[in-house]
Amino acid sequence: MKFFVGFLIAYIYTFGGIGSAEEKSNAPIAVNMVELIANPEKFASKVVVVRGFLIIRQEPHHGAESFLYLHEEDAKNLLYNGVLIIASEKIVKDQEKLDMQYVLLTGTVSVAAGANGSHSVQIRDIQNCVLWSNPVRPIGGTSKTHEEGHP
Repeated sequence: MKFFVGFLIAYIYTFGGIGSAEEKSNAPIAVNMVELIANPEKFASKVVVVRGFLIIRQEPHHGAESFLYLHEEDAKNLLYNGVLIIASEKIVKDQEKLDMQYVLLTGTVSVAAGANGSHSVQIRDIQNCVLWSNPVRPIGGTSKTHEEGHP
């Protein structure tokens, strides 16, 4: 039920609402992390809603450094399946609640060309960041069959 309610809220936030055509054209685009990482230029300068695993680190001289990863395992193993997040004051304030959690994040994509055709992808101007799922108690739950390694 939590999954359905969360999905419904994200859907309404992304696609719903009453407003002018201009307001709707500026509405956030729902995107998954795989799409964003594979085709960042497609979303450059656009407001997106994306779900991923958030890591927030406090750096002594630089403030909060945050990354949104595809999966928890990617973060733990320092795989590049993620994007840099320019944390808002609210994210820093809610760090204890959001760090090491799956979140639903809304912000503007920024893409910079790197060497050898690579891209540096950031999400900045964060409008919203809410808890989606706690990996310790996932919203989808686990079944005994799944835990035993069976499909």
